[in-house]
Amino acid sequence: EMQLTDFVNAAFTVFIVLLTRVILTFDLNLYVPLSRVDANMQRAHSRDACAKGKFFFRRHMAPLEEGDDGFGIEYTSMFSKVANGQSESKSP
Repeated sequence: EMQLTDFVNAAFTVFIVLLTRVILTFDLNLYVPLSRVDANMQRAHSRDACAKGKFFFRRHMAPLEEGDDGFGIEYTSMFSKVANGQSESKSP
């Protein structure tokens, strides 16, 4: 079995504590509606979903104004952009 070292375990714990403090301090809204989670799960089961799939991600984590759900359009998978090195600008 592979286990984390004491140093890595401590670093991970500190990171999680700092992350929770940021979430609580800035009152970030990280909720995703269950219907969006279900849609993401169905799309994730298709072949090559990581590279070609489109998933719902929250755009705004700050408290939203009334009537804004924070999702907008479907985003291309972030995994595909990272793995394939796609940039934001399309230059000829």
